[in-house]
Amino acid sequence: MDVKGSVIVAAFKLLGLMPLPVVTRAGAMLGRLTWHLARDMRRVTLINLQICFPEMPLKERKRLARVSVIETVMTVCESGAVWTRKPAEITPYITSTQGEELIQQALDSGRGVILIVPHLGNWEIANYHVSSKYPFMAMYAPVPLPALDRLIFNARSQMDAEFVPADRSGVVSLVSFLSKGGLTGVLPDQQPSQKSGVFVPFFNKDALTPVLIAKLLQRTGSLAFGYTCLRNSDNKSFRTVCIPADAEIYSQDDRVSATAMNRTIEQLIRMAPEQYQWEYKRFNKRPSKDEPRPYN
Repeated sequence: MDVKGSVIVAAFKLLGLMPLPVVTRAGAMLGRLTWHLARDMRRVTLINLQICFPEMPLKERKRLARVSVIETVMTVCESGAVWTRKPAEITPYITSTQGEELIQQALDSGRGVILIVPHLGNWEIANYHVSSKYPFMAMYAPVPLPALDRLIFNARSQMDAEFVPADRSGVVSLVSFLSKGGLTGVLPDQQPSQKSGVFVPFFNKDALTPVLIAKLLQRTGSLAFGYTCLRNSDNKSFRTVCIPADAEIYSQDDRVSATAMNRTIEQLIRMAPEQYQWEYKRFNKRPSKDEPRPYN
C-alpha cells in the first residue's frame, strides 16, 4: 500500500483548498523550519553555492542558502496545490510576462519552439501558463509513488496539451511535433545517464548535462528560448520571463550546444538566484573516477 504517497496527496489536496498566496505563506513557514531540521539539504545547498559563487562572501552565501531552502519548500507546496486545481484557477496568478512575443513570432514563422525551463521559480505554474497559450507537448516520467503519480497525471490531463513518455517513443513524438511547428518545454538541469549527456561547464564547473535539447534542435530546426516563471516579491503573484538562448546552442557539436544551454540557464538563474533549486546534487557525477564527489 502506498502510504507515503497517499499522505502526500492528502496534504496537497488540503493545500489546494486554500488560495495560492496562503499556500505560499504556509510554504515559507515550513521552509524556515526545514532550514533548521533538514541538515543534509542545508549542507548540499551550501556546497552548491560555494561551487557556483566562490567569490561570494561566506555570510552572503549562508543567507542565500537559507532563502533558497525556504523558496524551494514554497515551490513544493505551491506545486502540490496547483496539481489539485484547474488551469483556469492558476493562470490568473501570472500578472506579467516578459519576452513572450519571441515565442509567438517563432511559431508564426512555422518554426518549432523549445523552452529551456530550469528548476527556477515555479515550473509547474509555467506548465499551466504555456499549455493555455500555445500548441504544447512535453515528456512525462512517472514518479515512484503511485498515489502522487495519479494526482500529477490527472493534473496533466486537464491541460490543453499532450504528454508523451520520457523514452525513445516520446522523443520520436516530440521530433514530429516540433517539425510541424509545435512547442515543448524541457527541464534541462538534472543529471542524465552517462550515455545521454556530456560533461560541460555549469557555473565554471563541469556537470553532466543532457544533450536532448541539442539533438532536438539539430533534428527539427526549432528555435530555443530560456523560460522561467518567477515568484514576485509580494509572494502573491508570478511573472514569466523568456530570453533568446545563447546562439551557440544551434551548433552541431553536442558539447558546444550543451555548454551554450548551460549559459542560458545561468543567465536565468542570475535573475533570481534565491529561487533556484540549489538543493539538488548537480555535481555528483564526475568526469573521472579519481575526482572526489563534492557531497561526500
